[in-house]
Amino acid sequence: MLVPASGRLLAAWDEVTGDAAAVRTAVLDADGNPLQLHTVAAAYLGASDLAWSGAEFLAVTNANGQLGAVRLDANGAAIEAEPIVLGPIGPEWGYRRASVTWAGDRWIVVWPNGEHLRFATISSAGLATAPRNLAIDTPLPEEWYRSVEAAAVAYDGTRVLLVWNEERRPFCWFPVCSEGEALTLAVPLTRDGELAGTPLSIPYTQASELSVATSGSDLLVLAGRKLTSIDTRGETLRLLTTREFLSGAGDVQWDGRDYVVAHRFRLYQFHLTLRRLDAALRDTAAPRGTVTLAPDFLQAPSVGGSLVAVQEGTVETGGRAAVYRHSDLPLLPAPPSPPRNLRTRATGPNQYELTWDPPEGEVEQYMVEGFTAGGSWAWVAILPANIRSARSPFVIMRVRAINAAGMSEFATEGRRRAVR
Repeated sequence: MLVPASGRLLAAWDEVTGDAAAVRTAVLDADGNPLQLHTVAAAYLGASDLAWSGAEFLAVTNANGQLGAVRLDANGAAIEAEPIVLGPIGPEWGYRRASVTWAGDRWIVVWPNGEHLRFATISSAGLATAPRNLAIDTPLPEEWYRSVEAAAVAYDGTRVLLVWNEERRPFCWFPVCSEGEALTLAVPLTRDGELAGTPLSIPYTQASELSVATSGSDLLVLAGRKLTSIDTRGETLRLLTTREFLSGAGDVQWDGRDYVVAHRFRLYQFHLTLRRLDAALRDTAAPRGTVTLAPDFLQAPSVGGSLVAVQEGTVETGGRAAVYRHSDLPLLPAPPSPPRNLRTRATGPNQYELTWDPPEGEVEQYMVEGFTAGGSWAWVAILPANIRSARSPFVIMRVRAINAAGMSEFATEGRRRAVR
């Protein structure tokens, strides 16, 4: 991951050899070349676990079931010989990545741990408070449980802004429970971890990682394919707007003028895109992007300064951390228009075929859905650009075109346009 720091840029990453893991850091020049390399801990670094205070960095690490923190100087070298121990991570729940932010006079660290969100602070001298559960728990029906899946924090100059995903479900094993709900929630906190407002529910997207950034008056939350903007100026948080991207993973940063959003996703190739947005989620510049090598698994990119970093390659092809300059990424084509001239015909008992003509603009794939008897749309197929027909048991189908810049509106056969 990348973190800008007073005219320089620090990169941090995990190196794994066999069963051994190490966190390494490097100060980068403007072209992304490492100037100084350091090994700072025999541990793993999470995607949102590094922040800058104005004088030093704090990296939050995970090793042997313990969450730790390492203070780094401006060159990325460890200040203490041993990590600051924050506390155990419940093995029965698995490790969920921590998030850290500098809050003017202390570090704030939060991490999911089963049913709870844990909170701790670390002073500029490296003294940590005992971790405790945040008072975010709302009453649940009897025999229900809560699972906190992801969390992220930012500091707007006055308050700590916390965002998290949670699921609330009844205890049941067979048949699988269909009841319950999944939520994404945001709330302001004091620097001591006390609630400073009422939690705001924002559009939910299942995501193992959240990325947040603040301009001081608003907050952007990136979760999977969904980007949400929140007004933070009043005592109560207020939802501004949302925008959807293709399903993937990403990172967001405030650079003093715009929000910069890096997004990684897969169509028939792996793509990396970069957008500059205002608080209303409107593009302030033409989006850029490139095709990347396939990763072992889809990890979020990291954006910092004028660079964006991403994990590329597999064990077989040679995994690496690649760094791109924003200005070197080519401009993306415009999103395609909807497919044209849709036709539906019966091909057999309860079988129908939808065909269409290509739209204007570059297309990488098509998404087809069918209208169910229950009144909702169901997935039918994802198809490459050279295939322009799909079969299903649905008499009513719709199709949209997709490229790296985005998706068209769904097109439905003319006589069925009243269906939504």
